[in-house]
Amino acid sequence: MAQEYGYRWGHSGLTADFDLDGDTPRLVRLARPGDHDLKGAVEAALPLGLPGWTDEWVALGLRAPVAGATYLTVWRRGGGVAELLLPVPHLAGLGDARVEVLHPSTAAPGAGRAEWKGKGVRVRLGEAPAVLLVRITAGD
Repeated sequence: MAQEYGYRWGHSGLTADFDLDGDTPRLVRLARPGDHDLKGAVEAALPLGLPGWTDEWVALGLRAPVAGATYLTVWRRGGGVAELLLPVPHLAGLGDARVEVLHPSTAAPGAGRAEWKGKGVRVRLGEAPAVLLVRITAGD
């Protein structure tokens, strides 16, 4: 069963306190895709429940209601199963939802895949350890 709770997102402008020059600020922005969507109230969920120490899969969901986006980060830590369906209850029943892979780049070798399956997102990851970050929005 998924665990949910709400909290206020922290300050994303912390880099302004440091003396960053060159490409560093640009790289920091690139490392935080969609961060602007996460300002304000954010609801977090654990689609697979609280992870156990030896679980093969771990997932964290962040819902930004104001922006209308949900983010899922999925880690594959081991095991033989390379595919998993993650429930997304607040979007269940949508005929279509847009799923966009944010990390790693879909051009990266062995990059994961994700697609909407009516009640959740089906993810496929390559050899463990692997990670996938996706943004889900209601279909147009």
